[in-house]
Amino acid sequence: MIRLFRCDKVFDLPYLPEIIFDKVEAFDLKRTLCKYAPPYIELTITEYEQIKDKTIMSTIQIKTNDYYGNPSYYSVMPQAIFDALELASLNGEVYTNVDKEQFDKMIDNYKLKMNKYE
Repeated sequence: MIRLFRCDKVFDLPYLPEIIFDKVEAFDLKRTLCKYAPPYIELTITEYEQIKDKTIMSTIQIKTNDYYGNPSYYSVMPQAIFDALELASLNGEVYTNVDKEQFDKMIDNYKLKMNKYE
């Protein structure tokens, strides 16, 4: 899972994919009813990839257990992301902040790596 701040301008675009639009509407309703809800919209990697080029935030949050402890990512993972994930894991944090550009490059490299083996 990937979390983006709701204030990112991408969520105000009129042509969001329907699944993401539904998540934004559900988030807005939740925030209206509960002011203390976290300010993030959670997306799957597939949903994130549909809008990643339109986001303006320089950092995103990724789920620690999705990438830390998953050796298939290690060969393409930048040291800064590994360190952030390791620290989050040691502190028992579910999500950690990472640089969006580094994460996007890591995912692209991971896909290339996995396509080699198919």
